[in-house]
Amino acid sequence: MSKRWINPPLFVAALLCAALLVWAAGIGDDALSTLHRALTQTGLLLSGPREAALGDGADDALRVVEAGLAKFPPVPDPRSERLNSLATLDAILHDEGAAERPAVQQFFHRRIERAVAQMQRTRVQSGATVWQIYNHGFVVRTKSATVCFDLVRAKYLPDFAISEDLMKKIADQCDALFVSHVHADHAESFVAQCLVDQGKPVVAPEQVGYREPLYSHIVHLRPVAHKVQRLPIRKQSAALEVVVYPGHQGAEIDNNVTLVTTPDGISIAHTGDQWERGADFEWIDDVAKHFRVDILLPNDWTYDISRVVRGFNPALVIPGHENELGHSLEKRESYLFSFQRKVGSSRFGGSEKVGYAQPLVVMVWGESYHYEPAPTAQR
Repeated sequence: MSKRWINPPLFVAALLCAALLVWAAGIGDDALSTLHRALTQTGLLLSGPREAALGDGADDALRVVEAGLAKFPPVPDPRSERLNSLATLDAILHDEGAAERPAVQQFFHRRIERAVAQMQRTRVQSGATVWQIYNHGFVVRTKSATVCFDLVRAKYLPDFAISEDLMKKIADQCDALFVSHVHADHAESFVAQCLVDQGKPVVAPEQVGYREPLYSHIVHLRPVAHKVQRLPIRKQSAALEVVVYPGHQGAEIDNNVTLVTTPDGISIAHTGDQWERGADFEWIDDVAKHFRVDILLPNDWTYDISRVVRGFNPALVIPGHENELGHSLEKRESYLFSFQRKVGSSRFGGSEKVGYAQPLVVMVWGESYHYEPAPTAQR
């Protein structure tokens, strides 16, 4: 049954309800389901036709969420106020038709527009600033380079998708694009073409079937565990050090897991849709023995995330792939789920209550987080 929105003043009560529910039910799918029911009971969500006019209520509700996220930005060990905003947003987005809602579309577009404006004025002197764009798409800027991973406009979601003009502005900011695998929520020819037209490298598996003439301009680095390969950027004036690990999403999908080190020594690992229960752990378990990893960007449903984090041993974990609106509800993971996996969840592999100790930062579309390596970090 689809939903429609009413009565924005009740949203304040819903947020207070969210605080109690997150505390009482714990962080995870049970708390999310309980919150979704509570929002319905407060009158924020009611049964009704999807075509119903949504009015100002939905937009007001999401603006309350935005205000909460702005007041309590992404940090490790977030305060309950931020968890409440994340929980409420999860509940709103766990509607089958969320991407069709004008209020949700406007919420997304506002956030990406602000992210692009921030990106255009941000200069990084040390560490790295990370922006989450959509799904598993990230932009990471250090003093010496700006790299992006799995950027898509989400053109498979009409009216929700990032505009071509806005995506071009994001591409303008980046020195290189890394694409993990062939699926449309990770690889889009328009984005790749934007970088290629500027003479910037796009690295992807051979299996990503861009049409010619674009395909001939794609860089296909050989996937070899722990092998560093040099990727020139900025018209050959600088270079990234890149390791392309031979990852997989099941037996048939090649999935590059890339570890990128910028000229100033910041290292970022992006897993794409890594999902492999067996042989890939032979190299996953050993990554930290070969390299220091600053930031790990895993898919939030990767198999046995605690083991993946132990293998990379990053200074910071920032998961992606939450609330992919192109996925059906049973495959649409919540923001809260990442916290549950940190403390230990046997869902998607691993042992109950066996989590990981590394700091976790959970980000919403358009948010940014600045990472500074510890002074004692060895480079």
